[in-house]
Amino acid sequence: QNHPEPAEYDLIVLSGGMVDPTGKDEWLLKLQEYLRKTVEHHPKQKILGIGWGHQVICVAFGGKVARLEEAEIGVRQMNLTAKGSKMFPFAIPQYGKVYIHEFHTREISIPGHGFIQWAWGNKAFRNDANTILTLQGHPEFDADSAKAVLDATTASLEVEEEQKAKFRNWMEREHDNIQVWVRILTWVNE
Repeated sequence: QNHPEPAEYDLIVLSGGMVDPTGKDEWLLKLQEYLRKTVEHHPKQKILGIGWGHQVICVAFGGKVARLEEAEIGVRQMNLTAKGSKMFPFAIPQYGKVYIHEFHTREISIPGHGFIQWAWGNKAFRNDANTILTLQGHPEFDADSAKAVLDATTASLEVEEEQKAKFRNWMEREHDNIQVWVRILTWVNE
């Protein structure tokens, strides 16, 4: 497992995954240490956590993750805080709501140290230095890619066919994923 040299990139992205972010596997602990050292030695480096990345960043900085009673999958409403609404100004006319694909069985129960909540329910954070942004949602998904992930992970998610059909319908809902991505890419250069 080799991690990238931070100075060579404008943005480091930790994407989604199915591994427990609180696990003790050597590679996972090494990744968490890499995140902490990157923040310490490259204080201007931008880091984005999506889904599992959101969770592992939280854990790396002292937060806690808990298992959900039921998976949250499909396009869902993310209710932004006042600070989150400033980050995503297109959401202000919608009263601070962003519609984004979600795909997770865990959630942040206690935020990492130095992270500011940008969405209620611990679904989005920014660190104090404005160099780390995390989202429980998946702006990289569209309906087809979300359905492909669902089909590939149904067994490990322990999802019943009725639930799977419900999630597939929710994946077809309108969303703000492209606008979220545009705003993230703007943030990288701020």
